[in-house]
Amino acid sequence: MRKAFEQESGRSLEGFFDRWIMGQDLPTLAASHTVSADGTSVTVRLEQPATHVFEFPVTVSVVYTDGSGDDVTVTMNEPQLTKTLPLKKKLRSVEVNRDRITPVRVLKH
Repeated sequence: MRKAFEQESGRSLEGFFDRWIMGQDLPTLAASHTVSADGTSVTVRLEQPATHVFEFPVTVSVVYTDGSGDDVTVTMNEPQLTKTLPLKKKLRSVEVNRDRITPVRVLKH
């Protein structure tokens, strides 16, 4: 199966299979965010332990005070990721993996 996936993707998937298929750990993310002084953007910082770096997509949800929101999928493949997102309305919260699509533990700062 791995060889077929590697052939289709054109890249080595050894790390993926070692972590996700053969391993027992789940990735852990520490998540924090900061709103810009003018309230027009939010900077989201995601961190995973440098000794246990997984590669995976995760959804970052920006939730507004009126209940609406925007979702952005980011790819974690390094120990740290910082992403600045525009805000369309007043921010209520930022939620990481709210859709629970990715098996990941999220710690909030």
